[in-house]
Amino acid sequence: MAAANVAEHATAVTTIAASDISKGGTQTYSIVGGADAARFSINSTIGVLSFVAARDYELPSGIGGNNVYDVIGVPRMAPCTTSSRVP
Repeated sequence: MAAANVAEHATAVTTIAASDISKGGTQTYSIVGGADAARFSINSTIGVLSFVAARDYELPSGIGGNNVYDVIGVPRMAPCTTSSRVP
């Protein structure tokens, strides 16, 4: 679980970071859940998480009405295909 503080009237939230320990794989990022998931977008290539619309502190739009937003973003590894010669 991670938390981020976001300035009022801003859309940028955070960047989801993950490392690929295998060679040749490709990572993609997606939103997979959370009560406020519809209020967010994610760049599937680089993991930048943003509000769809800038938030207003005086008018909270989260499900809880408390300026706390719940979203689940995850990195996924696409399988890589390799071939090797076995003697």
